[in-house]
Amino acid sequence: MRGIDLSKEQVEQARKKGIGNIKKADLFKYLLKFTNYFQMIIANDIIEHLKKDEVLQFLNLVYCSLAPGGTVLVSAPNAQSLFGSSTVFVDFTHELGFTPESLSQVLRVSNFEDVAIYGEKPIIYDFRSAIRAGLWWCIENILKLYMTIERGTGRGLWKRYNIFEPRMFAIGRSRTGNNS
Repeated sequence: MRGIDLSKEQVEQARKKGIGNIKKADLFKYLLKFTNYFQMIIANDIIEHLKKDEVLQFLNLVYCSLAPGGTVLVSAPNAQSLFGSSTVFVDFTHELGFTPESLSQVLRVSNFEDVAIYGEKPIIYDFRSAIRAGLWWCIENILKLYMTIERGTGRGLWKRYNIFEPRMFAIGRSRTGNNS
């Protein structure tokens, strides 16, 4: 396992927390060195900092760096969440916002298969978190009902991702054949 970050401060923080195999590097230059190499690449809160053309360039490099059948996991703020604009634009360095649909689309355009998008649901670990999870379940279903009323009940609705959590994750797989 290895990690990179463009920020020297972030790399130092990771090392202080015991993460050893991490270095400061530009992801575009770094990924160019590896073809059909990694089984998995995790892009944690990266793509929202890129411009549109850089997102496609980055995902192409990720795809080429993955071994055949390799997996990418992308996390990003969810612009579709109830307070999506504040989630996406909480950081001045964010260039783009993604909805579950647009994140899925950009991965599929970049040749990833079996793309799936997930929200970050509340985790139950004590009584208070159980109450939070229950309340979230109620709010989420009210929002889904609202979306059904707003969009109608046509087939297109059921193909959409109704994810309202402020953070989302996308998983995609490279083809099992040649990635080049």
